[in-house]
Amino acid sequence: MSTKPIKRPETNGLGVAGFITSLVGLIFTCGLLCPIGLLMSFFALFSRPRGFAVAGTIIGAVGSGIWVLVGMAIIFGAEEAHEQYQDSHFAVEVVAQDLERHGEVLEKIERRERRLLSFADIRAKLSEEEAQDPWGQVIQVRATHDGDREIYSYGPDGKEDTEDDIVRRLELPPLK
Repeated sequence: MSTKPIKRPETNGLGVAGFITSLVGLIFTCGLLCPIGLLMSFFALFSRPRGFAVAGTIIGAVGSGIWVLVGMAIIFGAEEAHEQYQDSHFAVEVVAQDLERHGEVLEKIERRERRLLSFADIRAKLSEEEAQDPWGQVIQVRATHDGDREIYSYGPDGKEDTEDDIVRRLELPPLK
């Protein structure tokens, strides 16, 4: 009786390892291990058989793609937030400058007319365009507890007495 040696099927250990790493990475780590499985499977494509290597490459690419998309979303979201912050910060600076200019103009009018303007007079002196801040809120004038007046904007949030309010004090001119 002659015995023929049993031929073992070829295996690609790196391909199997890459496939398992990619699959485990996709299922249990939401793709975090997939780049490692992708690399292992890619290098296993150069050996035969390629079945597990191909599957590991595909799964690794899908899982890695998830992280690429997440990273891009984070980057673009951060960029958008930064641009909105800059726009808001620029608008606050513009309003602060406008309020300063309005205050100076009103103080000059009071000195020239040698009288204090009433709140109604102050609002009337500001044109309709000047009487609004960039957020569509009407610029306000109020008396302070020490008898002075303030011209102010509620700021980007549109709410009174919050951190983003922009306030300029109107100095009472000496009446001669």
